[in-house]
Amino acid sequence: MAYVPGYHHGKGKLYAPYVFRDSYNIKRKQLNYDYTNYEWFEKPMQSCQAEWSQPYTDTDGTYATMVTYSVPLRDTSGRIVAVLTGDMPVRDAGIITDTIYHESSLRSIIILCLQVAGLLLILLIVWRAVSSMRKYQNVSKENALIIDELSVATKLQHMMLPHSYPTHPKLDLCANLEQGKQVSGDFYDYLLLGNKFIFCIGDVSSHGVGACMAMSITRTACRSCMQHNDRLPETFNSMNQTLISLNERNMYATFLAGQLDLDTGILHYCNAGHLLPYLVTKKGAEQLPAKANVPLGITDWDFEEQQVQLQASDTLCIFTDGIIEALNEQRAAFTEKKLALHLKNAGEDGDRPQALINRINIALRHHLGIDHKSDDDLTMMAVTYLG
Repeated sequence: MAYVPGYHHGKGKLYAPYVFRDSYNIKRKQLNYDYTNYEWFEKPMQSCQAEWSQPYTDTDGTYATMVTYSVPLRDTSGRIVAVLTGDMPVRDAGIITDTIYHESSLRSIIILCLQVAGLLLILLIVWRAVSSMRKYQNVSKENALIIDELSVATKLQHMMLPHSYPTHPKLDLCANLEQGKQVSGDFYDYLLLGNKFIFCIGDVSSHGVGACMAMSITRTACRSCMQHNDRLPETFNSMNQTLISLNERNMYATFLAGQLDLDTGILHYCNAGHLLPYLVTKKGAEQLPAKANVPLGITDWDFEEQQVQLQASDTLCIFTDGIIEALNEQRAAFTEKKLALHLKNAGEDGDRPQALINRINIALRHHLGIDHKSDDDLTMMAVTYLG
């Protein structure tokens, strides 16, 4: 717990009690250095929200490779007075697992091969772009070539997303992905297996071609695991191990998936560091709670799922951070508060998924301005249980 300088008058200018485990003993000490310039303190103070630090070596207590999760704390007046941190050791995951390949059906293997071919084509596009820049001196021709080839990558990404909605008398669905750049790190997917509707949404921690490649791998692993695992925690554990074994660029993905029983209306869901979903009803909109699971691809983790009973006409709304962090020309964010207000109005007006997403898109367009485009991907899905 690191307090802002001077908060505790009787403790000195800097006061930061620190508790850590040494073997089997719990120890407590005071940090004896100026922590105000460290990333784990400075970032949440500036952003006013929880932050993950980059991996580092802890030279003050455990001497292990760590990452820190920092949360700003406020007093009753709303002023940030301290940063609460939790240090977690980063485990070395060097063993590449072959589970996904051994457990995949022939259809899943074919899908995986198509995704790999798509990744190779993207790499070819990038290589050709670099070669073109060396070959041609005309900057306008080089840019035109790059734009043309990236458009191919964009089309490939669109091909990876589902293009039709499943038909079921108890289900209504709408999903939308608007790319902030030519290639995206967001994705969504869904499957109807008998009377079980499975859906997911994810956001890779990067942008550009690298995020596109990571997104393709994550989406492929997701679909393969969902077809072979009945329980969401098993799906999340399999995906996490696959991404850890392939993660050489320190990327991770926030991910949320749900399994809706269309006979009973029981929704099982699991959240890996993603934004909390909203349950939209005629009474308004409220967030569904989520276990504190880490994003996929960071470290070994035992993922936990939750469940909620949906009533007829209840709608689940899931989205990526590009929605609430969309910045207009004045650099003002759309914010989750505005999203919650529009979802509340949608619930009271009885909006179905298509109308609900149209409502949010109109609000975003009004916020961004006609000629201004968001820098991040805008992804949203709405699922209505018709009972």
